[in-house]
Amino acid sequence: MTIPESIREGVEEALAFYPELLNTAIDFVFKDKIKHSYMQAQPRWYGMFQGKKKRRYIIKVSSFFDLSSGDVPVEQLPREILVGWIGHELGHILDYVDRSAFGMMGFGISYVTSKKKMIEAENRSDIIAIKHGLGDYILSCKEYVLESGLFSKEYRNRIHERYMSPEEVVEWIEATSGVVSTK
Repeated sequence: MTIPESIREGVEEALAFYPELLNTAIDFVFKDKIKHSYMQAQPRWYGMFQGKKKRRYIIKVSSFFDLSSGDVPVEQLPREILVGWIGHELGHILDYVDRSAFGMMGFGISYVTSKKKMIEAENRSDIIAIKHGLGDYILSCKEYVLESGLFSKEYRNRIHERYMSPEEVVEWIEATSGVVSTK
């Protein structure tokens, strides 16, 4: 597992919620630009057919978040936002680990060709994160993106359209834990 030092603490905090990923090969890599996103989880294509246990994954992390106040380095995001965002991406990885190579390819094709399948995948990742105890972090991320005014209207609209709302996150937190914890 490779983790850039500047985000190591946040990544390790998020990983602590996923003990089943402890021996999973995940590389966290900074990218200057990620199309339509700030983070992205996917399998490394060159290892797809070596078997599930040998598969490697990559979580691309945008080096800078383009906020209304200017470009903000990812390591300057509030801790709970970084942990929540990474936790969401780890939810994707957990969703991938039991898929066959052909299952992953089919998933990838449906993700990019079907808005409905993309929304299902993003919701599934949030639900996985919530069920692993990251509900408050996921909620903080949703509120940060949708309500802070720091992100472009275009990006907020895309998040509103394709991801769970803060209210839906609260419903899932309540359904999985019975109580919404406060920070």
